[in-house]
Amino acid sequence: MTFSPTEEQDRALDLFEKGDPLKIDAYAGTGKTTTLVYLARSRSAPGCYLAFNRSIASEAKSKFPENVKCITLHALARRNIPSAHNYSDTKLTTSANANLISEVLRLSAIGPPGASRKFTISKRSHGAVLRDACRRFLYSPDPEPLAKHVPRYGRLAELSSAEFDSFAEEVLPNLRALWSNMRSPSGQIPLGHDGYLKLWALSRPRISADYIMLDEAQDSNPVILRVLEEQDSQVVYVGDPYQQVYEWRGAVNAMKCVHTPNRTSLTQSFRFGPSIAEAASRVIALLGAPDPIRGAPNKHSDICAVYPRAILCRTNAGVISHAIRSLAAGKRCHILGGTGDLQRLLQDVQRLKNGVPGELPEFFGFVHWDDVVAFSELPEGQELQTFIRLVHKHGQDRLLTAIQQCETDETAAAVTISTTHKAKGKEWDRVAIDLDFEPLFKKSVSSEADKKGLEAAARLLYVAITRACLAVEPPPTIMARFGLQNTRRDRVGAQPVQIAKRPGFWHLIRSIFNTR
Repeated sequence: MTFSPTEEQDRALDLFEKGDPLKIDAYAGTGKTTTLVYLARSRSAPGCYLAFNRSIASEAKSKFPENVKCITLHALARRNIPSAHNYSDTKLTTSANANLISEVLRLSAIGPPGASRKFTISKRSHGAVLRDACRRFLYSPDPEPLAKHVPRYGRLAELSSAEFDSFAEEVLPNLRALWSNMRSPSGQIPLGHDGYLKLWALSRPRISADYIMLDEAQDSNPVILRVLEEQDSQVVYVGDPYQQVYEWRGAVNAMKCVHTPNRTSLTQSFRFGPSIAEAASRVIALLGAPDPIRGAPNKHSDICAVYPRAILCRTNAGVISHAIRSLAAGKRCHILGGTGDLQRLLQDVQRLKNGVPGELPEFFGFVHWDDVVAFSELPEGQELQTFIRLVHKHGQDRLLTAIQQCETDETAAAVTISTTHKAKGKEWDRVAIDLDFEPLFKKSVSSEADKKGLEAAARLLYVAITRACLAVEPPPTIMARFGLQNTRRDRVGAQPVQIAKRPGFWHLIRSIFNTR
């Protein structure tokens, strides 16, 4: 089929041909990859397309011309790690856990100096906070670990600013010892993918290409942006400035923070029709978007009740809740990205109930489940309340058994359940958005922290709405908050009830949840 570029795509080509750094704001479903291929075909000079992950890079190779290298940032870095380091494959590709860090660095239990709420962090938790602090350092442009890289999560959120600063300074020497061990070829702690990416970035590398296209630039690592700023090549930053959803793990929005002499937009979506485009436009207007999204004029879409092909949640608790309901109704379900994260979450609950500190950020610093429950009653711990209610109602063992029954193959499931973070880049005909989005839109904005929380929720909601091609069902509070109206009265889609036929499966689900 002959490609006919839109006026927006031609405008992008005109700016690309100037040879200066360029930003392309590409809204959801606006043909971002098609546009980049269109630009690349206009030149015979060597180019480099930097993909967000390996599957995107692999798919891009079949679309871009041969003069364009399609590669992930990590693959590019690994190919250029100096052989003088003599790192083993294990050193480069495995990651360190809290126990290994604790043992190698001979850590001890630690308590925040002068903390008004007295608690002690076990040596295992000490290792966990160093692991996560190091990850934040690896994503940063900083040449060495600093106190600001220490994360303030879990029980550390209870500390005052002065108490937390004292704690960060106390663990800083061990954080620097961790990075030193990781860098050493003989060190026992793995360097890992983010570690060798950091080393490559610190070496001030040169990328051999006439132009570089950075995909998903709204969720860039600061360390990568520093590398690109130092290149002589033309850099094209492409992404959706309102789909930034990884700020919590240190990503920065290049579409906002990087200056380029030229900038243009892709606002015509080919994924959905005007109704979904209007809903998404109202959400990004809250974020200051200057232009609305335009729906495909030849596509019909609805804001209405649906029999969903996908259910998108804000939290892991929402995912678990919907998995339980689907399984209890005899409906095959698939959890996008696998169940590993949820299993680790529930395994941490069991550890805490046995008096063993958990490993995950949600439970950092707690030594018993009762401490987590008490923390959830504080303002900074309210996000845990839904998850805690699930554990109290069903028990972590039953929840763990249930999610292990989910389909591993999405095509075998009637419905896919996912956090919205993991759904980024995906699309389905019919999408339902979980009620766990509602609390942040009910909350009044009375502080800078509230404002940031609302903006983060709005970006995530925008991603959720724009995963739908035909119909999306937002929660009632969201409908009211953004003045959305149902575009039809009936429920869209054939009801996808598929009873699992695995021997003993239905009996198992009944026994887990005592359903009939």
